Amino acid sequence: MPFLLRSFLFILIFSVSGRAETFKTIFGVLEVTDPLVLELVHHPRFQRLKKIDASGPSHHFGKLPAYDKFYHSLGVYHLVRLVGGSQEEQVAALLHDVSHTVFCHTGDYVYQKNPHGEKAYQDEKHMMVLEDAGLLKIIKKHNLSPSIADTDNPAYEILEQSYPDVCADRIEYILTSGKRFYKMPSQDIKFIVDNLAHVEGRWFFKKIKAAENFSMLLLRLTEEIFGHPINLAQNRLLAKALLRALEIDLISEDEMFKSNDLVVKAKLVSSKDPEIQQVIRALKQASDVVVTRAAHRKEWGPTVERPKFRAVDPWVLDHKTGELVRLTSVSSKYSTAYERLKEKLSAGFIVDIQTAFQG
Repeated sequence: MPFLLRSFLFILIFSVSGRAETFKTIFGVLEVTDPLVLELVHHPRFQRLKKIDASGPSHHFGKLPAYDKFYHSLGVYHLVRLVGGSQEEQVAALLHDVSHTVFCHTGDYVYQKNPHGEKAYQDEKHMMVLEDAGLLKIIKKHNLSPSIADTDNPAYEILEQSYPDVCADRIEYILTSGKRFYKMPSQDIKFIVDNLAHVEGRWFFKKIKAAENFSMLLLRLTEEIFGHPINLAQNRLLAKALLRALEIDLISEDEMFKSNDLVVKAKLVSSKDPEIQQVIRALKQASDVVVTRAAHRKEWGPTVERPKFRAVDPWVLDHKTGELVRLTSVSSKYSTAYERLKEKLSAGFIVDIQTAFQG
């Protein structure tokens, strides 16, 4: 084929298909050609997620490796697309975490009376934040209804499911947390992903072993990280620092939603306010902050925390009957571990953050 003809065909194909970009997710290489998705990804409020860490204070003041919400959001979008989700559900998946405050779920401790409730604070503000950011206008510009970004849409059965079911959001953060926090081997992740399926509105595993590996990983994450007393104390402490920063106008309400972890952390650390400095020192000594049983003290604590029971009981294909059954009904190992952690977390912890202010 003559060079000029090849060049013309290349230009023609490129002009029809538009540009493409690739990203890396826990599920592999993601190629994006959808003009709407590309425009949303490059929006400043989506780019901000690169500096919003999923672990909040446990990363910035603790030892957990980085895991940003940009990577998570692209991974959830990728998975929804892989199993055939509609364009509308893909967009909702991509944007589902844009409404997070700085330091991620620490915002629940700042704005909610019960930070361990079923609905996170970001979910309450989600559509309002997207509108304020101008992201809904972009969706409308592409001839779609802005309402497609509402993650509460019951039709989005791939993206979100109530516990104890699995969903795209849950699958991504469990697998990525396993890889980042426990150095989970790629072949173990692949085994789980290869045995996942979504049919007629229901996620399920094709093999019991894959379901066990995935579900036991979440129990471990919940006990050792998400629901651990140190993590609870760190979030409670950082929330106190943020509330004080808001009170003295060190930061604004806008910054809670529009700034990022690094900028706000720098303001807190460099603040001369004695109360904020006291909390920052406590955050850096998190292992000294928590006791599970403590005498009552007048100031700061102790606080009884009953963390959210983050555990799944996924559907598994029973190859004998061809029916879908709950994992706990076919795995006594998992059922025992599930009930043990459920009982432990329901009893709660006494988190005493006063110990950090002594000495």
